[in-house]
Amino acid sequence: MGRDTVFGQELARLRAERGLSLRRLSELAHYSRSHLHDLEHGVKQPSTATAKRLDVALSAGGRLAALAERDRAQPDDGGTGWLDDPQEIEQRRRRVTASNIDEAKLRYLEGAVLRLITEYERHPPGVMASQTRRLRRYVDDVLAGRRHPPQQERLYAVAVHLCGLLGTLAVDLGLHAHARAYGLEAFDIADAAGQPDLQAWARAAQSFIAYYASDYDEALAYAQDGQRRAPRSPHGVRLALNGEPRALARLGDTYGVDDAVDRGLTLLADFPTGEQVSASLTLGAYCPARATANAATAYLALGQPAKVRRHATPALAVFDREGLRGPQALTRLDLATAALMAPDPEPERAAQLAAEAIAVSAPQRLESVNLRAREFLHRARPWATQPRIRAVAEMVADQNKRSIEVGKVVLE
Repeated sequence: MGRDTVFGQELARLRAERGLSLRRLSELAHYSRSHLHDLEHGVKQPSTATAKRLDVALSAGGRLAALAERDRAQPDDGGTGWLDDPQEIEQRRRRVTASNIDEAKLRYLEGAVLRLITEYERHPPGVMASQTRRLRRYVDDVLAGRRHPPQQERLYAVAVHLCGLLGTLAVDLGLHAHARAYGLEAFDIADAAGQPDLQAWARAAQSFIAYYASDYDEALAYAQDGQRRAPRSPHGVRLALNGEPRALARLGDTYGVDDAVDRGLTLLADFPTGEQVSASLTLGAYCPARATANAATAYLALGQPAKVRRHATPALAVFDREGLRGPQALTRLDLATAALMAPDPEPERAAQLAAEAIAVSAPQRLESVNLRAREFLHRARPWATQPRIRAVAEMVADQNKRSIEVGKVVLE
């Protein structure tokens, strides 16, 4: 049997005054009806946390918490009044261990992210963006619920990778404002997770996004910050060979480019990838083909065609073998532009490579390819009247006619 308490009497009075049943108060305060019944009849004494929660549910302004403290000041139950009720302890324990996601769902999400990253360059960006956006929203719903700390870490990683992928796809669709927003979101989540490897991966995505927005100082800052956060991470290869040297080249820093390329290639030796071609947004290290293709792009911006050919030619053979349309096109355009920069320019050869690049990437219509094709035509102006150069210009113009409205529908 319990004893009448001022707390219990006041709880019953407030509940009746507000027209609430035990069931409704149970729903508002998240305690069982039996527990609330026992509190009202003095069978159980509330903890401070329970009293405060009931104060909120009943808008009692702290009155119940004060009464609970007064009741506990005069225990008559052999001292147990100073302790939390076992049922309340059990309810707390269940809240701590509750989760809205299980191992099967986590593995599904992680596997789905890996699949999307692997297939990124094999499908049109609009198709990929639609799938990725749907998954990102699902993860956001899951993150709004309860989960254990280890599950939270894994969900944060999934969210970071999805945001980074969406940012890259937005670049492919020519939607730079969307890309920047996704990049910022990716890093903020990685930063909240406190995982340096994840932060470095997000910085690599941000550097890529800034580079194609022509924000070269920002691209460089992100690339260098990513390397500082995870200096021996496999993502350091991508940051040192994709983010840093390409931005430095656009800023005219020849020595900086050489240093970054040397560091990236040295670090690459610590993460052997075999003959497999890594994904552009790989969660591991870049493969040699990716590494050297990015170095070639940096040397192209510096006007060093011999280094472009040395790095790009073997990479192109790998990309052709794998049928990766984006890298096939971009590397061909680098070689095409380098052919115009050589001491003995080869406009015919350059035009052939550029035409192949535009044709191979046509099904995907990548903004990065369009941008590099326009740069090729700028370099080809001295030969603008030649039929093959004119044909390339017409191909580029035709590609540029596509509307970004499709991308807006997918990503907004």
